[in-house]
Amino acid sequence: MSKSKDQKALSLADTSHDLALLMALDINLDVLGLSTSAENTQQSSENKTTDASIENSYDYVQSARRIIQLHERGDVGVQGRRIDSVREQLSNVEDGLIGA
Repeated sequence: MSKSKDQKALSLADTSHDLALLMALDINLDVLGLSTSAENTQQSSENKTTDASIENSYDYVQSARRIIQLHERGDVGVQGRRIDSVREQLSNVEDGLIGA
C-alpha cells in the first residue's frame, strides 16, 4: 500500500468544528502565511515597488552625502568665487566695449 492510502482524510465534521472554533476566537489565518497565488502575485508586485522605493532612498542619501562632503571641503565656495571673478571680468570687458 502507498502512503496516501494509509493516511486517512480529515473528517468534514472535525474540519468544520476547527474552522468554527478559529472564527469564534477571531484568529487570523493570514499570519500563518497561507495565501492564494493571486495574493502572492500582489505581494510580489508590492515587494518590487517597495524595493524600488528603498533603492531610490539609498540613491537620494548617497547624493545628499556627496553634496554635504562638497560643502564641507569648501569646493562649492571656491567654484563660486571663480564664477564671480569671471563675471566681474566679463562685466569690465563689456563696460570697455560699450565705452569705446
